[in-house]
Amino acid sequence: MPSDLRDRLRHHIRSENLFPEHGRAMLAVSGGPDSVALLDLFAALADDLGLELVAAHVDHGIARDSGDVARDVEQLAARYGLPCSVARVELGAGASETEAREARYG
Repeated sequence: MPSDLRDRLRHHIRSENLFPEHGRAMLAVSGGPDSVALLDLFAALADDLGLELVAAHVDHGIARDSGDVARDVEQLAARYGLPCSVARVELGAGASETEAREARYG
């Protein structure tokens, strides 16, 4: 079994045949620590896996600072040299997680 996190992720992706062909992969990045860590891992592995990685973010317009988070995600993607797609929806402060999820999927 591979020892470091990158090797373990690479092994898992290959053993499960998650990306059977080279191509583009979109990675959702909320801007939180878990999705930023995942972006870091995938950015490190993209060439090895034959992936053209694209960061994606949905600014739900729920939190007052949501625009700042979207800009942070765009800047992070740029530091990795990755394209970034940001969708903006204006759900407002009273939106539920279900409404946010439905907007993301839309």
